Amino acid sequence: MNRIKLIVCYYGKFPQWMNIWLKSCELNPDIDFMIVTDIKVDNLPSNVTILNMSFEELKKHFSNTFGFPVSLENPYKLCDYKPVYGKAFQKELEGYEFWGCCDIDSVWGRIRNFITDDILNNYDLIGKYGHLMIYRNNKEMNELFMQSGGTFSYKTVFTNSDNYSFDEMSGMDLIAHSKQVKQYKALKIAN
Repeated sequence: MNRIKLIVCYYGKFPQWMNIWLKSCELNPDIDFMIVTDIKVDNLPSNVTILNMSFEELKKHFSNTFGFPVSLENPYKLCDYKPVYGKAFQKELEGYEFWGCCDIDSVWGRIRNFITDDILNNYDLIGKYGHLMIYRNNKEMNELFMQSGGTFSYKTVFTNSDNYSFDEMSGMDLIAHSKQVKQYKALKIAN
């Protein structure tokens, strides 16, 4: 079975429904979740880990990953950074065939009922919206965000404070299409 780790970077105060999100993670024992945050969390399910990092440390980590200073002035801007998690968190992703980014305002059903090994074996990118994108964990896919084809280059996105929806259709979806990445878009998701 392909191993998957989903990553969330979250700063501020967790929403009231955080316990429901964590329970929905727990009900997906064949997927691991990692929350990058400076918030103290108790009573985590066994498949959820915390990577403790301050917001300033995360900004520095991204700057070190790219080799240039990034613009990350508020947590909402983290949406643009989702496609870089494969490169930025390589150490934490060792041993996983796939990694993904997700949001905590999604309540999970049984993810592996919809994202099967058959799909994972035949596609390198699953999804097209930032609330759930799954990438094959290899150099090509971990650096896909650095390729041309999006509305704006990753350097433009990461050096400006504006939000570009780089994790979605104006960025990664266009880049994947232009590079002919095998992308599975038919996820059954209720928005």
